[in-house]
Amino acid sequence: MLNLFLVLTNVTALGAGIEVEWAAVPASGGEPGSVSVGLSLPEDELLFVSAGSSVGASSGEMFASFEATASIDGELNTRSSGRKSRDGEPLEVTLEIDGVIPGTHELSVSLSDRESGQTWEWQGRIEVPLWTSSGWNSGALQITTGLTLRPDEDFHAYWDIFPPMDGGGAQPPVESDLRVAYAVRAPGGEVYREGWFSSSASQSPSGTRTAEVDIDLSGLEAGDYQLLAVALDGSGEIVTSAARGFTLLRAWDIWGNDPEETSSLIWPIARPSELSALRDGESMEERRAVMAEFWRERDPSPSTRRNEFLDLYLGRLDFVDERYSYLGRSGVTTDRGRVYLLLGEPDQVQDYPFETESVPYQVWTYYTPPALVVFVDSDGTGVYELYNDWQEVLGAVSI
Repeated sequence: MLNLFLVLTNVTALGAGIEVEWAAVPASGGEPGSVSVGLSLPEDELLFVSAGSSVGASSGEMFASFEATASIDGELNTRSSGRKSRDGEPLEVTLEIDGVIPGTHELSVSLSDRESGQTWEWQGRIEVPLWTSSGWNSGALQITTGLTLRPDEDFHAYWDIFPPMDGGGAQPPVESDLRVAYAVRAPGGEVYREGWFSSSASQSPSGTRTAEVDIDLSGLEAGDYQLLAVALDGSGEIVTSAARGFTLLRAWDIWGNDPEETSSLIWPIARPSELSALRDGESMEERRAVMAEFWRERDPSPSTRRNEFLDLYLGRLDFVDERYSYLGRSGVTTDRGRVYLLLGEPDQVQDYPFETESVPYQVWTYYTPPALVVFVDSDGTGVYELYNDWQEVLGAVSI
C-alpha cells in the first residue's frame, strides 16, 4: 500500500521540518482497522550531545534523544522514544495505532528533540475505510504531492479500491479488467484533463487494488480544481468513485524558460553575476542549471525534499502580484514589491496618507534584520516609490 507524504513545518524554527507518511488498514468483518505512521527527520535538525559514561558507548560518541507520539481524535494512542547516533542518516520512527473504527479521524503527530526541546507537530484528517459485502468500496483519493501546488510541479495521486466480501468474510476473485479513469475539472464542471490510472494497478494478497497516476497540469490557470476518479468493471459499469479538491497557484518562471522574465522575478535577491550567468545561458538546459544552483545555494536544509526558501519566495511572489499590481504593471516590478521580495513582510507599517506638509508616505520597519524603509507617493496617485537608496536596502541582508 502506498503512503501519503505530508511535509511538516517546525513550529519553532523557519525552514526545519519532518516528513510523515501514513497508511490505513481497512476495518472488516466487525474488526476495527489500524493506522501506521512513519516519521522522518534529517539528522542535521537534531542536537547531538556526548554519550558520557553511558553503558556501551564509545568515548566521544554523540547521541540525540527523541520522543514521538501519535493520537487519534485527541486520545494518545502510542508513544516511542529512544536515541540516535550520528551516522549521516535521517531519524526514522514508525508508530502503530490499532483498534481504529472506520471513518474519518483527526490524526495528531509530534516529534520532540529531548536535548534541545524543539518539537514538530501536525494535525490533519485521515480515513480508515470499511470493507463491506454489499459491493466494491474505496478509500479517500490521495494527492501525495499536496493539495496546494503549482501547475509546473509534479502531481501524483493514488486510490485504494477494496473488493466486496462474501458472507464468510473472504473476498471473491478480483476482476482482472477493472479499470480506473480520472478527470481534472473546475468547480463549474469543465474538464481540463482526463485519462486512466495505471493499467497495472497493484493488487495485494487481500484483494486491495492501489491505482496510481501522474498528471501533467502545465498550462492550467491558477484556481480551484477537483480530481475525480471512477472504477469500472468489465462491462463499463461504475463500481465505486471518489473525488478530491485541490488548488493551483500561479506558475512563476523561476527556472529560466524566458531569461528576461526569470531575471525580473529574482532581481531583488540575485547577485549581478547570477543574473549575467542566466542571461548568458544559450540553451534551456544551461539556464536551468544556473537556476538550479541559484536555488540550491539558498536552500536552508538541502537534505530535505523541498527547498523551503523557494517555497517562501514563491509565496512572496503571489502576495506582491496580488497586493501591488496596478494599471497592467506587475507587482513584482514595483518598489514595494521588490522590497517585500527581498525582506518579506515588515514587522510594522506606518501609513501617512494625508500629511499637510509633505506628500503621502509609508514607513516599513523590520526588526530582523534591522531596517527602516520609506516609500513616497510623490504625485498622490497611490503609487509609492522607494525613498531610500536601493543599495541601502540591500545592506540590510546578505545575498
